[in-house]
Amino acid sequence: MKTYSGIPVSSGIGIGNVQIVENEEIVVPDYKVAVSEKQENWEKFEQSCSKSINYLSEQMTKADKEQSDIFQTHLMMLSDPEFIKEVKAAFDEDEYCIEFILNKKVKEFAERLKTSGNDYLVERADDIIDAYDWVFRDMQGIPFDKLDSVLEGSVVAALSLKPSDALALSKKKIAAIVTHEGGSTSHLAILARAYGIPYVSGIEGINTLFNDNSLLIVDGNSGSIICGPDEETVTVYKKKLQEEREEKEKLLLLSEKQAETKDGCRIQLLANISDPSEAEYALKSGADGIGLFRTEFFFMNKKKLSEQEQYQAYSKVLDDMKGKPVVIRTLDAGGDKVLTGEGFDAMEAESGIEKNPLLGWRAVRYCLDITDIFKDQLKALFRAGVKRNLSIMIPMISGSEELEKVFSVIDEVKRELTASSCEYAADTPVGIMVETPAAAITAEDLAGQSRFFSIGTNDLTQYTICVDRENAKVSALYNEFHPAVIALIKKTVEAAEKAGIPVSVCGELAGKLQGAFLLYGLGVRKLSASVSVLNKLKEMFSLFTDKELKEITARAVELKNAGKTEEYILKTIKERL
Repeated sequence: MKTYSGIPVSSGIGIGNVQIVENEEIVVPDYKVAVSEKQENWEKFEQSCSKSINYLSEQMTKADKEQSDIFQTHLMMLSDPEFIKEVKAAFDEDEYCIEFILNKKVKEFAERLKTSGNDYLVERADDIIDAYDWVFRDMQGIPFDKLDSVLEGSVVAALSLKPSDALALSKKKIAAIVTHEGGSTSHLAILARAYGIPYVSGIEGINTLFNDNSLLIVDGNSGSIICGPDEETVTVYKKKLQEEREEKEKLLLLSEKQAETKDGCRIQLLANISDPSEAEYALKSGADGIGLFRTEFFFMNKKKLSEQEQYQAYSKVLDDMKGKPVVIRTLDAGGDKVLTGEGFDAMEAESGIEKNPLLGWRAVRYCLDITDIFKDQLKALFRAGVKRNLSIMIPMISGSEELEKVFSVIDEVKRELTASSCEYAADTPVGIMVETPAAAITAEDLAGQSRFFSIGTNDLTQYTICVDRENAKVSALYNEFHPAVIALIKKTVEAAEKAGIPVSVCGELAGKLQGAFLLYGLGVRKLSASVSVLNKLKEMFSLFTDKELKEITARAVELKNAGKTEEYILKTIKERL
């Protein structure tokens, strides 16, 4: 039995056999084949085609409409007799292996489609490359989906995982996640918490420490990993796991109750979501609305979404919430959330060049340069807002001049919608995320241009104390309770109150008991967090009066020490729970 210490990222206990996920890269071989090997080489291609078609057909039965449409297109490409005939003729005439010939013909065919002049055929160019990617993977023994073989109840271990992987893993009902890379406020971490998956990062040498199927205990509360635990340790942690499940069942009873203090002061608790499908769950879990829909995650692993596709998705979220408020954030891509594929070529190219991507071409900066993507999203949002409770939030604003440029694009969008006789909600509230020190310091100026503020404490903290929140090596320095961060939050809240506009917090600080406590004491009455923590927050607030929350926060802040401030509040909460 060995114990390893990492970073506690997403709370909870996970017990299961480890499955190591490695990133596989497709490299097309270019070896020559003898005439006597030709038939065997061609049969290898046919078998991989057949396997790919069977796999995609199976996936279609459990896919949503959008995924199903993509799979259907891939199936058509893989079954195109004319293209396969062309590949066979080229293979018969050449001396190189089928992978080399296939890759060459796929690229040639894609180029013909791109230069056809027909809009529909141009769009199909990427489809044929994607379709035959399945075949290349099978011929090289690479799984169709690196997560496809992950078993229910397993612990997934990897050097790193993408945020989109968390979306896939949420449907696998895994026990936990363990990675080397990724901090407590990485976007993978945020999604893991949203789906209630225990997660520990900062574990070096994952490929050598663990073997597939080794029994692992992952303690997301303390950050410890136990490999090959003895029977007594397993029994202890199974008891803890059972206690956690009982606690969750108890908290479910609070779903229908309004969050309020012991003396009846109300707090609005909203949900953070990353995909339209999560809205219905948020409503059932008792959320007062959606405080943050991170649309960049909705774009991940997809081609550029059309205005109509976005309109339908945003409308679904709004309808699923049945009149409750919904705040949708415009594309906050770039930095550590690079979107790839059609429409995002510039971002993909720039991602490998930027020396400081988190300070670079991201979020609103990207949208103000690539305005066609920004305008499509804004048009979809203003259309979806008709007779619905929608607010639009702009991320990464750093000053009034930048916000003026945003409103200039919005005015242009409204003129175009009017010219096309398209119905839209012209008065949809537009607010900003206050997540840069510059925005917090100039909050009074920005409040005059914004309908609301939402404080993003994740970026606000990393930019204020100069700590990369994705870097495990400096994670110990990252603390939202830093006096400078608290001062900026307080300044922002005061500016919003003076201007008479609502202010909320949608960063991870709002999802921590001690964080929510602090924010209430600083004047915030609207919090947006992962659905999984909302009922726990309700329980916590119900144990304190309005006066107690304010007085305890004031004493904690007076300590002027991040660790001591957090510890003081947490100790007070634990004494009541």
